[in-house]
Amino acid sequence: MHISMNIQTKLVFFTAGIVLLVGGGISQFAAHTLRGKLINHFETAAEQLANSTVAALVDQLYFLDIVRVRGELQQALNNSEVTLAVVLDVKGRVLSDGSAENPLWLQLLQSPVAQHLVENSQPIHEIMKEHTMLKRLWGLIPNTTR
Repeated sequence: MHISMNIQTKLVFFTAGIVLLVGGGISQFAAHTLRGKLINHFETAAEQLANSTVAALVDQLYFLDIVRVRGELQQALNNSEVTLAVVLDVKGRVLSDGSAENPLWLQLLQSPVAQHLVENSQPIHEIMKEHTMLKRLWGLIPNTTR
């Protein structure tokens, strides 16, 4: 049985195929663009949260105010997007996890994210220099090095 199609039927199928391909391409592009924007927004929000938490923690860590360190970590954990907030030493051991019990104390975090943080972190004295310079720029502390 041989079905012959006239030119009109072929054009209809060809047009439908082109419409499906173009529509699928546009949908794929839109989904990819939206995904990129969502990831970028999440990264920006995470970086802002991390920067504000670090800025709040620097002074408490420098003066070893453990109660306020716990409070700042608990405040960070109250954010629904945060699953873990810890203070690590230079070797990646947990110094504080924000709880009074501190069950992770001196444990090495084995996650790739924790390893990346340890490898790319700044020593506290470098952070303090930056923090002090920012405070001077904002006029919060006098510049006594003149």
